[in-house]
Amino acid sequence: MALVFGAVTLVAMLAGIAGVARLNRAAPGARAERGHPGGLLVALRDRQFRALTASYLTVAITMNLVLAAKPYFARYELGHPEDTSLLVGAFMAPAVLTIPVWVRAARRRGERGQLHRRVDHREATGGAVGPYLFSACLAVGGFTASGAGGTVAQSAGALAAVRYGFTLVPATLMALAVLPQTRYTLDRGAHDEAMSR
Repeated sequence: MALVFGAVTLVAMLAGIAGVARLNRAAPGARAERGHPGGLLVALRDRQFRALTASYLTVAITMNLVLAAKPYFARYELGHPEDTSLLVGAFMAPAVLTIPVWVRAARRRGERGQLHRRVDHREATGGAVGPYLFSACLAVGGFTASGAGGTVAQSAGALAAVRYGFTLVPATLMALAVLPQTRYTLDRGAHDEAMSR
């Protein structure tokens, strides 16, 4: 089972890399001139960039929170720690299977929702913040860590923290991630116009 999930993850990763490379060839960014303040501060002046960044960062935090929470959910809520890999598959499969649908829909609508090339910092931030947010849920619930291979009986509050940290908190974050997207209005025509200036 782990080999199947590993193969699916590899295929998804390679498809993502190929897709980003294709986007970079199709819409190369302009290089900043010497002495130009450039970088993030200039990009943050752009309302479209801020909307996409806020949304993407919230999604990245949510995804990494769920990935950090899945072993706890499998052990304490489902009672089967070995189901962690099944949870990973259930979490990743819908995204992997629906990417082609979303790409076609974006193209039909004028490629609204184009990706910015600077996703690495947002991904890294989401990768750091998500697990810490789940850890905060556990701390608030009074979760008690166990030693290697050991098990500690958890309080009702700690079990609720595991449950809500895996379900309610990510659902709330994903709902919040949609809000900045409603302010994003850059479609293909507006993008071409902005790039021609």
